[in-house]
Amino acid sequence: MADKKFLKKEAIGFGWETAKANIGFFVLFLLVIWLAQAIFNVPSGYYWGRYYFWSPIFSLLSWVVGVFVGLAVIRVTLRFNRGETAEFEDLWMGYPKFLEFLVGSILYGLLVFAGILLLIIPGIYWAVRYQFYGYCIIDRDVGPVEAMKMSGRITRGSWWNLFWLGILQALVILLGALACLVGLFWAMPTAMVAHAYAYMKLAAYEPPAAQMPVAEPTEAPPAAAPPAPPAE
Repeated sequence: MADKKFLKKEAIGFGWETAKANIGFFVLFLLVIWLAQAIFNVPSGYYWGRYYFWSPIFSLLSWVVGVFVGLAVIRVTLRFNRGETAEFEDLWMGYPKFLEFLVGSILYGLLVFAGILLLIIPGIYWAVRYQFYGYCIIDRDVGPVEAMKMSGRITRGSWWNLFWLGILQALVILLGALACLVGLFWAMPTAMVAHAYAYMKLAAYEPPAAQMPVAEPTEAPPAAAPPAPPAE
């Protein structure tokens, strides 16, 4: 098996250059998704503990919006990593994968939560190992269960590399937040595109489903010839 590697410096550098070249797009993109999340998150927090009817409704709507945001981020960052130009239509064009992404998010969340209960470390390990389930759903057009398995395969042997990339991403976002929050418009796209960069590098070692070898069908043994009629 080929040694699966990617350079963290290259991932962050590519994210930085992509954010710089498309800063206008990313500013509007982030404003739209932040506004969409705030519309439902703020009422959810306000109604929590006050109005028991509205609070779960806004929480559910906030969760749905979060799924669409996740789909949009993955679509946009994958397109930039392919050398394509992202469009604002990508904010909602991922809706055909909504159900698969939702189920995948639930499976991923339950797995990480179970790992946290097992003295935290398994949760961190599984969070890194299966983090690319959403990319597999969108990029490889597979179901949520297969996406989890595929994420586990493509990250095998690259756990520590991905872990330290996550630390670098967090530091980039922290620096952006310290820059009077305005830096987030540059820092967050840098981190998001770098994440997709790592996926693309690792996924290159996973052949598409259509190209995976399929077992040759076994031929049935030839039927026995009927017995000759008795001589008269």
